[in-house]
Amino acid sequence: MLLEHLGTPVGGSVAEKLRDSDHHVLGLVRSEEKARLLKGRGIEPIICSLDDSTILTDAARQADAVINAASADDPGVVETLVSALERSGKLLIQTIGSSIVADDACGE
Repeated sequence: MLLEHLGTPVGGSVAEKLRDSDHHVLGLVRSEEKARLLKGRGIEPIICSLDDSTILTDAARQADAVINAASADDPGVVETLVSALERSGKLLIQTIGSSIVADDACGE
């Protein structure tokens, strides 16, 4: 299970619940300091920026499912994850800002 942005209340609590249910959890972080904190909580850290599409793609492809709890202000992250998981049959859960990848149907 790959989780992005474990610093949010949603990301952190979901990561702990998954870990406590015996799932192997990968967590994306931006620094060595945060990586050490995740390791101490039983979560495997992957250090990267949300702009690093190569690492995001590789991490998403090695996970059974992806939960994106990162900022809704960055549609590039969602586009990278959607592309990485396309036709894989793997689940992508977008916890916030899901409308950034929706069409502009305006209720029609």
